[in-house]
Amino acid sequence: MTDYFQNYQFTANDLLKWKGRILIIESQNDQVVNEYERERLKNYYNQAEVHTFAGSGHLGGGLFETEVTVALINEFIYHS
Repeated sequence: MTDYFQNYQFTANDLLKWKGRILIIESQNDQVVNEYERERLKNYYNQAEVHTFAGSGHLGGGLFETEVTVALINEFIYHS
C-alpha cells in the first residue's frame, strides 16, 4: 500500500487516448476511499461502467462477494 500511495496517482489525463472500456467496482460504505474520492474517480473516467456494492465496506464486495465480483468482471470482459 505504501508503494501504491507513494508512486501512483490517477489524473484526468491518464486515459485521453484510451479507446477501451473501463469498469469501476466500488463499495457504498467504503471506509478507505471516501465518497468524494469515489465521485472524483468516476468523473475522471465518466465513460466507465460502475458497479456499487450496496451496504458494503472497502473489502465487502471483492472479498465477501467473490462470486458476484468475478461474474461482473467476466460479464464486462466477455459479454459486453
